[in-house]
Amino acid sequence: MARTDPYDRLRALLERLDGALESRGETREDVLDIERLSAATGLTKRNVGSLLRGRRLRPRDPEEYVPQRVVRLRERHEAACGKTLARMVDDLTAGGRMKEAWARLLLQGQRVPSVPHLTVLADYFGVEVVYFTDPGPVALARELRPIVEGLEPDTFEELMRRFEIREVHARADGPLTEQQKRTIAGLIEVVLSQGKGTRP
Repeated sequence: MARTDPYDRLRALLERLDGALESRGETREDVLDIERLSAATGLTKRNVGSLLRGRRLRPRDPEEYVPQRVVRLRERHEAACGKTLARMVDDLTAGGRMKEAWARLLLQGQRVPSVPHLTVLADYFGVEVVYFTDPGPVALARELRPIVEGLEPDTFEELMRRFEIREVHARADGPLTEQQKRTIAGLIEVVLSQGKGTRP
């Protein structure tokens, strides 16, 4: 089975975002914070902007971008907590979790972390391991998904309850498919939220 291109998945998510925003009379600028998305994904603000515009990033190996994300995370941690590199090295080596030489090299972006190292770094900085490893479009999609889902119309079941609809019958036998539910939910949202159909 062919794998879906991560850029195609991101594009589909952005189309859902634009559709939800259009129905609310809002724009991307109203809901997206490039600075926050950059911090949450480990991507530069420039790369976040490029992905949001539908552009592809220069292909890069994890050996290149993982150390850079460690450095950016360390720099944000320094700015937010005031901890020096030496203090962070001490924190990472406490309890024998990591050797001092490795901690220093990793925090300076001079080595590629192993899986155990990534686990220690993720725990220390309060992020998931995927923060370091997800390719650009995957990382951005991960952060955009909850935003999109929060903007989209209510689910079929929630709308049924809100508008006191007891049953919806399909012509074909059997339960409604998820696609049918999404379509009907959209129709309910449009039709019953207008005029006399509006409920407090």
